[in-house]
Amino acid sequence: MTTAPLAPPARPASTEASTLGLRAFRVLSVARLDLVSTLRRPMWWTWIALIGFLALVFSRHSIILPGGDSAVGGKSVWLTSEFAVASDAMILGLMLHVFFITIVAGMSVIRDEEYQIGEILHATPLTAGEYIWGKFFAVLVSFLLVIAAEFTLFAISNHLYPHTSSP
Repeated sequence: MTTAPLAPPARPASTEASTLGLRAFRVLSVARLDLVSTLRRPMWWTWIALIGFLALVFSRHSIILPGGDSAVGGKSVWLTSEFAVASDAMILGLMLHVFFITIVAGMSVIRDEEYQIGEILHATPLTAGEYIWGKFFAVLVSFLLVIAAEFTLFAISNHLYPHTSSP
């Protein structure tokens, strides 16, 4: 009896696509877990509350931005003008957002050290690149949520909140 030689097993047609899908799934899983953890922290909600307070303070004209006429009692810039909104965004961006983004990004690494995640990661097929990209996307999404909240709070405080003494 003669037997035919064994043929190699058939490979799936889209191994590259399935590998890419698995990698994306792992990155998004890390991002989702880190984002949920970040949004549960009181520091993130403190950041939002501070932005809401500053939006109210800026809209009441309690903080005066230079602009318009330089004479005493001269023209003042409208609170909703492009210049005033750009100045508010710049002040918040330089003072507040840089500080909190640094803390959010750093706390995710410190939290992983506390929970000894390294030992667990070495037992999974998750690569270092997937892990880092997941962490990055979590910080990016949390920052974009803060920016959306900032614009919403500024729009509410500048347009819906009644101001009788504002220009």
